[in-house]
Amino acid sequence: MKNNSQDIFSPGFQDLFWGTLEPDFRGFMNDLENKEVWTHKYEEFPDMFKQLADLLPHCDEVRAMKADNKTIRDFIAVLSAMPARQSLSALSWLDSQSSSENRIGWGAKIFLECADIYKNKQEDPLKLEAKAVYKRVQSISQTRLLVDLFVNEAIFGEKK
Repeated sequence: MKNNSQDIFSPGFQDLFWGTLEPDFRGFMNDLENKEVWTHKYEEFPDMFKQLADLLPHCDEVRAMKADNKTIRDFIAVLSAMPARQSLSALSWLDSQSSSENRIGWGAKIFLECADIYKNKQEDPLKLEAKAVYKRVQSISQTRLLVDLFVNEAIFGEKK
């Protein structure tokens, strides 16, 4: 993993990350976050969020061993407690920073574990947390596809 030490959970970084997306999509994210009343905001625990940001670059050092299942489960618990935008940007960051020798990035590993828990493990103690992370990614996936479908008018030519 590249050694990027930055506070990816800070409001400034979040504004940069999400600011490049369409205003309608950002509005969708606002609505999604407003429905999530169980999350903890950066302003409540800035030191905790900063410490988590400092730990992220070390994830790739664990590699793809059996031991990383505990780390992945710990991430699910932490990411589900964050606001949607922060957890999604963390998943994206984790995936993009994974070294090329790993076939699958940490963001994808975490999402796949969430999907498995949510769909197949009814008695798992992390069921609700996994569902939250899984549903966030699914919402983004479906929304992005829908936005791309209706925004991509170039294929049809000019409007009359």
